[in-house]
Amino acid sequence: MLIHSLAGGSGSGLGSRLLEHLRQEFPLAHLAAASVTPRLAGDTPMQSLNAVMALSFLQAYADVVLLFSNQDLMDACQRAAVAPLLPGGGGGGGMSDINRLVAHNLTGLVWPLDGADALRSMGRIRDVVTTVGADPCTKMLETWTVHCHPNTAVNGMWADSLRSMGSLLPRADALRGNAPISTAGALLMARGYPIAAVPPGDGGPAQAALLSAYVKSLGPSGAAPTLAPEASLWLRSGAATLLREARRGAASAPSSGAAGAGGGKPPAAAGTAPGGGGSASLTTVANRSNVVGLLENTVRRALALVDAGAYVHWYERHGCSAAAVREAAGGLLDVADCYRQLHRLPHDQD
Repeated sequence: MLIHSLAGGSGSGLGSRLLEHLRQEFPLAHLAAASVTPRLAGDTPMQSLNAVMALSFLQAYADVVLLFSNQDLMDACQRAAVAPLLPGGGGGGGMSDINRLVAHNLTGLVWPLDGADALRSMGRIRDVVTTVGADPCTKMLETWTVHCHPNTAVNGMWADSLRSMGSLLPRADALRGNAPISTAGALLMARGYPIAAVPPGDGGPAQAALLSAYVKSLGPSGAAPTLAPEASLWLRSGAATLLREARRGAASAPSSGAAGAGGGKPPAAAGTAPGGGGSASLTTVANRSNVVGLLENTVRRALALVDAGAYVHWYERHGCSAAAVREAAGGLLDVADCYRQLHRLPHDQD
């Protein structure tokens, strides 16, 4: 996994070159990139040019791209209702809080689901690539992780985690006129929940009520996952996927069958959840429509700089011509069109 930013020269330039070399050295490996996108107000004057070139390399060489918006991270750190959910209790949205939140979210993704995974050095990147990131044209995703409060009663742990997740997920795309954000597919990873905490897959109206906060936060096209204790579901789209581990000491049941369900053996007993002192944690990786606003806005700003001849000479000095920037921008607009088709967004919705 490559962790870098897109605004500055080191993260975008050196990161892109490093990713290209990693792909050459490990052609069959699943390469993931955690990329921090710049704020709308601007982090550096040349951030749009840097981001366009870096995003074009990510599209070419990474198997999945986890996008972190500096603006969304800052907003999450500053919300009073969200601060207690963050590692260290949150803060004022400074760089240390944002970095801690990024690390917290990534840990929820890469932390092994059980002891066997840890011994085999297995993470969940492959699962993300083969489910929500299976389409190479729509592999730019986002991920968030929340922890259940340690004093929450067992029968309220799942609902509490879903509400917390709903408070973190952005619901409107500021780069597209605050249009509602929709979701085409999602992966849920639940760690440390007792079996009694997760409602059965055939919970009916009661289960739908528990999932309402999560589904609402995903957007108008968000689909509720089919949850079954100890089940690992592999659904590409139309419903979220759940990977689950049992809390240490909890009784394990065999994996229950469902449409698209995988596995027949019970998962191994789990260790403590990542970053939460052993508390239950819930992680989501989602394919969301706010990628459209990010790509189109970044391309628009970059092309405006190229048309004005601003800063282009700095890139030409190192072999990156204005034509190369335009070619990269065109490729990103093609990716944005793929996201528009996937999320059924009209082109006049900007």
